[in-house]
Amino acid sequence: MTKENLSYTDMQLAHLCVMSKTDSKDLLGEFKKMEYVDRSAQRYEGAFYKFIDKKTYSDFISKGKFQLGSLKYYREIERHNSKDSNEGYSNLIIDSGNRQLFYSVIAGFDQYILCGTYNLENQGLMGEKFGGYIMKIKNINSFADKVKLAIGADSWQIDQINYTNFKAYRKEIEIMDIESLQNSIMNNELFHILKDMSEIPSIFSKPTNFSDEKELRLSFKMKKNVQKKLNFHSQGLLNEIEFIKL
Repeated sequence: MTKENLSYTDMQLAHLCVMSKTDSKDLLGEFKKMEYVDRSAQRYEGAFYKFIDKKTYSDFISKGKFQLGSLKYYREIERHNSKDSNEGYSNLIIDSGNRQLFYSVIAGFDQYILCGTYNLENQGLMGEKFGGYIMKIKNINSFADKVKLAIGADSWQIDQINYTNFKAYRKEIEIMDIESLQNSIMNNELFHILKDMSEIPSIFSKPTNFSDEKELRLSFKMKKNVQKKLNFHSQGLLNEIEFIKL
């Protein structure tokens, strides 16, 4: 937290972004403080495409067998094309009165994820990375409602991934008890602010080296922290899916 009437420069913020393995000076030109927007009530009108390999198609999805992964699963997955060690992390900048607060957080422990894309322009590259079959979900809202019911999720949300190496999100919030933070890094008010603010950017942002994927991500919020992955069977979901072979 800054002193009164002081704020971090972009260079100082860049050095505070400890998640990046690249020298902050090299990344400063692309550093953006993205305004936080809550899209949790959003409905999606476009199609959802997921590239899968032949075995996944023939042995699982075509038989109504599905898998959702946690953010921890994608941080640790052995398949190099899918692994993102920064999954779930984000940097949060809070402007409160004449002070500025900066936090690095990890969130999304109660979320299951289905990754896909909204764009087939890079289908050659995507087919090489993930497989030569496309699972097209024709009505993502209907599909998501059925998955929510099948797995007992509290809610779901969908958004396109925002690609940025700094994953820094900014929001103006008046912290009522800010003076108590002079001698403590946390109080009850700030905890709930960080909890609410971190969910969207931690789930829907990734480093720029994944930008070719043009990812569209469907996230299901559960009642408690999740396991690394969830396998479930729902024959009815096949009514929402069309399969395309490259």
